[in-house]
Amino acid sequence: MAALLGCTLIACFALTGCVKLTDTVTINADKSMDFAMDYGLSKEAYEQLKDLETSDDSSLSTLDSDDASTPEGWSVERYENDDYIGAKATRHFSNIDDISVTEGTLEEWYGLDFAKVCGSNDSDGTSSLDELSNSKYFYYDSANKVYHFKVDVSSITQVDISNEQEALNEWGMGIVYDELSVTLALPTTAIDSNATSVSSDGKTLTWTYDAENAGFGGPSALEASFSMEGVSPISTPVIIAIVAFVVILIALIIVIVMMKKRRKKNAAPITSNAAPAASAAYEVQQPARPTDAGQVLNADARDNLQAALSRELTGLWQLKEQGILTQQEYDKKHSQLMQAYESALSQQ
Repeated sequence: MAALLGCTLIACFALTGCVKLTDTVTINADKSMDFAMDYGLSKEAYEQLKDLETSDDSSLSTLDSDDASTPEGWSVERYENDDYIGAKATRHFSNIDDISVTEGTLEEWYGLDFAKVCGSNDSDGTSSLDELSNSKYFYYDSANKVYHFKVDVSSITQVDISNEQEALNEWGMGIVYDELSVTLALPTTAIDSNATSVSSDGKTLTWTYDAENAGFGGPSALEASFSMEGVSPISTPVIIAIVAFVVILIALIIVIVMMKKRRKKNAAPITSNAAPAASAAYEVQQPARPTDAGQVLNADARDNLQAALSRELTGLWQLKEQGILTQQEYDKKHSQLMQAYESALSQQ
């Protein structure tokens, strides 16, 4: 990707808007960072470069095939659509503190070189991805706990694009690029910035290159400041899921407690209010009288009668113990049961 710029500028001078470049820096809530560079070359410019390319020139290798020299940590994906042939380079950084300057002052910090951000190479052949891997993206003001983002674009804003040679020497942005932007996406509202556009929530800052005025709205540096204080490392969807789980868990606990109370209530002993019904249940059932004068109770019938009497006496005693029957009522019922039993025996 980085090696394309030299030949691209020559070919694109004859074209209007042959290159697009969008860089996106995304800061996550856990202070990790994702950097994405999307570089696209118009198909017309691509064909011109193919015609100019020699066997010793590998400037299109980035777009033609997988580049074995892709630096460690970077992922490069080639693409082709109706307008462009391009590549997307991405890398994840685990913590922005590792790529922040903490010494000196903010005024002394130069910031990121725009040449690195837009994908050029240095004269020694070092690729922009190598440079971006070792760059410091932020200055951290520990006293105020504020991060500062800065990209120096003075090399562009000071170019006289009416001078073709100077434009070539200094990138010729107004001639080459039809789309050029840098976006900083934050997990919190930015404290300050000179972005050309800001989202309604103040979290997404975008600097868009103005080819007509050869700059990003005037400033010589793209700048923004933000703080990570109070930013939860847990994303909003995860928080919502946790809250929903807790609410459901509390609801289940309430239901279980209510069911236990209901079972306990249903299993409670019979109270005195239920005495009439309970007493009726234990009323003595008189044995059926013989339908025939010659019919008598045999031994099995006598045993059954004794068993019935035993059950009735036991139930009567339990009613008294539970307080459903008074002693006087118990004695009366007991006497009735015994009379009924004796009467039944006398009919043998």
